[in-house]
Amino acid sequence: MDATTIQRLNALNQEFYRTVGEDFDRTRGAPWPGWERVWAACKDIFGGESPHPDASLREASFPLPQCGRGTANNVSQGEGPRAHTAPLTLSVLDVGCGNGRFGVFLAERLAKTGHALSLQYHGLDTDAGLLDRAREALGRTGHALSLQLDQRDIIAQPPDSGQYDLVVLFGVLHHVPGSETRRALLRTLAERVAPGGLLAFACWRFMDYSRFRDRIVPWPDDLAGAVEDGDHLLDWRRGEASVLRYCHSVDDTEHAALVSATGLAEIDTYRADGRSGDMNRYSILRKTIGHG
Repeated sequence: MDATTIQRLNALNQEFYRTVGEDFDRTRGAPWPGWERVWAACKDIFGGESPHPDASLREASFPLPQCGRGTANNVSQGEGPRAHTAPLTLSVLDVGCGNGRFGVFLAERLAKTGHALSLQYHGLDTDAGLLDRAREALGRTGHALSLQLDQRDIIAQPPDSGQYDLVVLFGVLHHVPGSETRRALLRTLAERVAPGGLLAFACWRFMDYSRFRDRIVPWPDDLAGAVEDGDHLLDWRRGEASVLRYCHSVDDTEHAALVSATGLAEIDTYRADGRSGDMNRYSILRKTIGHG
């Protein structure tokens, strides 16, 4: 797919979320059932007790950042620099975090472990309104939390620094135009995973359901020859409002290619979520110690 088409489709989806962000937030507050297996894999990282088998290494490698009020595009939240040793921390990069509900899910699960575990959560999203809602939701968890939210176009500027125990990409890949762009994004995210850490992503299998196929509308003439197989325009309707969004259907063959692009070891794959319990296909990948 050429760069101009990628930019047009990316701009279409950015406008979509500016238009429906409030409705999106209101109807998408619950955690996805499929996240439970991601959380189970996280617990395996630290044996269910601490986020790293070598606690002293974890404290040295992932100290909580100094906290203070930042700008709307880069927000840290907390009680300021700590005079004592930081508690054991699970560091997470949530790419396309939306309203922060995966961060809320993790904070709630960590709180139930009964251990002194904190969450270092870095969320990225293109939409400022959804980031505002994420900030509010995560601020209400009451869990030990170091929070950074960045407004960033992850298609034009994928995350290029840092390493994390867990990197996730949920509800995003179907909005990424171009097969090579999707593979390149997964390769980049694999680089953000710390040795021994996890990368988890999910692909929305909307073409398996007639109610979503019925929302497909024809491409305009100037895009019909520029898009790729599996690319669709879907009509989002709430009452009288109708808004178009670009969605790509990732089939099993492409899903396998995305896993392969990471160079990481797949430790779990499954389908979950939605009314039928199988709307998303997940892969959970691990970066082995000494990888790369």
